[in-house]
Formats: sequence, C-alpha cells, structure tokens
Amino acid sequence: MYNLCSLPILNSIVNLDLDLTDDCNMRCVYCFKGEKKPHRMSISVAKEAVSWLIKASAKSTSININFMGGEPLLEWDVIEQLVPWAKQISETHGKSISFSLTTNLTLMNEHIRSRFDEWNFGVLMSIDGTEEVQNKQRPTIDGISHFDGMMHWAKSMLRTRPQSDARITITARYADKLMDGVRFLHDTIGFRNFVIAPADISVWDHKDKNKWLDISRDLRNYVIESYSDNSSNYVNISVFTYYAKEMNENTNVIRKSTCGAGKGYLMIDYVGDIWGCHRFDGSCDSQGYGKRLSFGNIFNEHFNHSLHKCFLDMDHARTKHDRCSNCTLFKNCGGGCPAANLEETGSIYIQNENRCWYNNVMYSHTKFILNKIGNRFVHAVC
Repeated sequence: MYNLCSLPILNSIVNLDLDLTDDCNMRCVYCFKGEKKPHRMSISVAKEAVSWLIKASAKSTSININFMGGEPLLEWDVIEQLVPWAKQISETHGKSISFSLTTNLTLMNEHIRSRFDEWNFGVLMSIDGTEEVQNKQRPTIDGISHFDGMMHWAKSMLRTRPQSDARITITARYADKLMDGVRFLHDTIGFRNFVIAPADISVWDHKDKNKWLDISRDLRNYVIESYSDNSSNYVNISVFTYYAKEMNENTNVIRKSTCGAGKGYLMIDYVGDIWGCHRFDGSCDSQGYGKRLSFGNIFNEHFNHSLHKCFLDMDHARTKHDRCSNCTLFKNCGGGCPAANLEETGSIYIQNENRCWYNNVMYSHTKFILNKIGNRFVHAVC
C-alpha cells in the first residue's frame, strides 16, 4: 500500500501521468525517453498510484489520469483492469475521474476503440505527417510500415472526437516535409488541430533556421486560408492558439511558468517513483542527475517538499536569463518547458537560445494571423 508520508502537503495534485512502460514498438529517432527498457507497471502499482492521487488531490472533486509510455497500449491489460476500478473507487471518495492517453495508434483494434468511447477517453495521436516522414523518423521494431492502419484508426477516432490533436514532431532533416504532412492530415484524414513540436532545435544551425522561416510562414498562411471561407474546416496550431490566448487576455501579468508540471501535475513510473512530468525521468537520465529530481516514491516515507516548493515558486520574472530582459515574449513566455530546459541547458530555468528564437518566430506569426483574421480566430480558439 502507498505510504501516507509520500503525499504532498504544499499543493494538491489533480493530474497524474502513469508511465505504464518504458518500452515501445517504435524506435523514434528523437524519443526523449532514451533507451527502451522492458519495464512495465503492474496492476497493483497502478491501483496504488490512483489511490495516492485520490488522497493527494485533497478537496478537489475532479482528477485526471493520463496514460503514457513508451507506448501505453502495450499495457492495455493494465488499462482495461484499472479504469473501471478507478472510476468506482473515485466515486466512493466523491470525485469524478477522467482519462487521457497518448498513442502511436499502431496497436489499436475495435475492442480498444469501443472502450475509448465508452470511457470517454481523450486521445492525443502521435503522427509525424506523411508516410515517408513517419517511416523515417519513427521506424517500427518489426521494420514494417503500419501507416495505413494508423490512418484508419485516426479517421475512426476523429468521427467521435473531431477536436483531437495530431502531434507532429519535426526534426531539421525532415522539416521541409512539414506542410505536406499537415495538408495530408487535414485534407485527407480530417485533423483540425495540431501540436507541432521541434525535437532537435538546440542543434539547429543557421541554414536550419532560415529553412524554418519559410516553412513556418507557409504554415501561418495555411491557417489563415483555412479560416477564409468561414467554414468549420479550419486549422489550428497549438503554438499559435497559445499566443493568441495570451494576447487576447491583454494583461501585464508575467506568466510565471508554462505548465503545471511539478505543481498540481506529476508522473508516477512503473516502480512508484514520482516525477515532475512524463519527461523528467528521461531528462534526468540524459543529464546524469539520476533520481535527484524525483519527488520520492509512493511506497516510501518521504516526499520531497523542498523540490515541490521549487516548482511551485517557479517565477520567470525572478529566474530569467540575462537575454530575457529585452525579449518581446518576456511577459508570455513562462520560461519554457522545465524538462526540455534541463535536457538542453542543464537547468530547469534556462531555455535554449534556439528555442527562444523559435518561440519568437511563432509569436510574430500569431500577431500576423490576428491582424488578418482576428475576430474569427480569437472566437475559435479563445
């Protein structure tokens, strides 16, 4: 049973990633988890993690479990046992529980598909665009392309959850294929919403940046065109919607951080170790930190309240780098993803300069979009 002394006391936890496995049936060239290992979470650890969350959520009446990996569908048997139990146990404590999952779609079948609708799962679909890019950036361990099957299930999922995101990871090598991928996923598959994430941006050189200026301009114009006919067949890119919301709020308050990682949102891995989010175990490994940035373990008599306070007190205005002072994004930035910062600069507070550059480019495109289609865009995303 989880240990009561492993619970936080400074802030309630309402969102929890469960890393069901470190393993995956793909070998993506950019994976932040690093070397794949056959670690898997038992149903007993998963249940204790849910019980821990119920207690850690204190007086909050709504909690969320997000299944991660590796590829979480490798552990479908754990998910199928856990969800009904978690619903029942949450209800007995006066809480509603929701579920989400990030998947590469290669292990989907009709049974899993029906369960997702039955349980009202939120699903983030990880697809890198066209079949060419998908197969080169995300090779499978069996060497077989599963692209047609993935597209079948993507279309199926969109029929009942049309606002679902496609997560596209871009690398410098295949960045010039991005627009082909977005057009295909929008026009042929039916995605309207995209999360586009640069994977290797810390090593982009001058040539890569110049290429991105052209690509991102095309992306911006594609968004504008999608709104031009007043139909519902629009395209939204998460970074544009993020900055549009920030600008629409028109506040002088400086965003302290970018997300709830390490605050009201944590991750529990297969042995019960507690981390700031699903990226921190991999980032700590790559930087040689080991478990120094772990909050503890749900079965042990300790929770690192000092580390928790560091995350809760994270304040971009106070921890900013020297170059932040004259940056146009200073108010809206939040200091970047702390896990990515750790991996790229060795500090959760310092963002890689290339990532700062990227964000400024995307911010300027958002301003252009608002100048062109302001009311329609703001109404759709804000």
